[in-house]
Amino acid sequence: DGLLVSHGSKWRRNRHLLTKAFHFDILKQYTKVFDACCKTMLEKWSRKCDGSTVEVFRPVSLMTLDSMLQCAISCETECQQEGNSNAYTDAVFTLTTTAMKRIFNPFCHVDWIFAMTKSGRQFKAAAKLIHEFDEKVIRERRQENKKILDGRYLDFLDMLILTRDDDGKGLTEREIRDEVDTFLFEGHDTTASGIAWSLYCLAANEEYQEKCREEIEQVVGSKDALEWQDLSKLPFVTMFIKEVLRLYPPVFAVARRTEQPVKFPVVDAPLNIGIPIMTLHRNEQVWEDAKVFDPYRFSTENCAKRSPYAYLPFSAGPRNCIGQNFAMAELKTVLVRTLLKYKLYVDNQCPDPKMSPMIVLKSLNGIHIKLKKI
Repeated sequence: DGLLVSHGSKWRRNRHLLTKAFHFDILKQYTKVFDACCKTMLEKWSRKCDGSTVEVFRPVSLMTLDSMLQCAISCETECQQEGNSNAYTDAVFTLTTTAMKRIFNPFCHVDWIFAMTKSGRQFKAAAKLIHEFDEKVIRERRQENKKILDGRYLDFLDMLILTRDDDGKGLTEREIRDEVDTFLFEGHDTTASGIAWSLYCLAANEEYQEKCREEIEQVVGSKDALEWQDLSKLPFVTMFIKEVLRLYPPVFAVARRTEQPVKFPVVDAPLNIGIPIMTLHRNEQVWEDAKVFDPYRFSTENCAKRSPYAYLPFSAGPRNCIGQNFAMAELKTVLVRTLLKYKLYVDNQCPDPKMSPMIVLKSLNGIHIKLKKI
């Protein structure tokens, strides 16, 4: 019952408490984690720079999970290393795949039917393992609370333990566990989707790839360690990422429920409403030449002419994505490090990616690119 699915007074209280965990002063500390995890992935790819094709979604997903675990609970699993198998990370992927199967099988929407299936049993076992691990970490962290500030950055779990509302009350152990789970599951796969499609768009648009690289070289140069302030000095890279998220939004639709009637001309309450983000982002009435990839749509001048509700990769309103600055920082970090090391090309021997709106936007046949070391 984390922030994603809670509602009412509980959601309002917890949203207020969690906002502190995504303050820029906290996010700045994660830049080193993003940088290190990305370098690990790119080092693996260095062995395939002889013209071989790389399928990027799986390694990118492992990289984002690696960074999420370090930022969330300071857990280093080395899950990106070849041949490494970790029960926790395996359970995360099991939950993702079984939840997807459940969504697309109407019979499995019934709890007792799903519980009897193989996927249901796998889901239950994976959830049990993750919950037990998280609860153990939370208990241990509470005991070392006084030492939290000694020797390392504040991670997401630290912030959840330390935060207090106006009455001086904190989150319960169950609430902390739910929010850690939400952070991991809502964050790692969606960010991986955004990164994977960004790499594809770089390969498919060599002119924009080169412009991104030129900007990155001017700002970052040969720095060994990337810094938070570097990420704010990349306007074209930011526009490029925003255009990727327009055409390939990781969350392709969101749902809302009205609590009171709305004049539009008339929307009753209560009523469940689906908002098809991808359809909106590709609507010719909203976006001129909507299917054309054009980062300049997101120049300051063009954005000023457009409704703020025309572009919803992180949703909008009070229930927008609380981790959007976290996600954008990781996206920028990966593009910076990748473009400083490699040139990316589309593999014409592989078919174009076939979009698959699962829980997040993926490709049915993978996302394949060629790498050439600079």
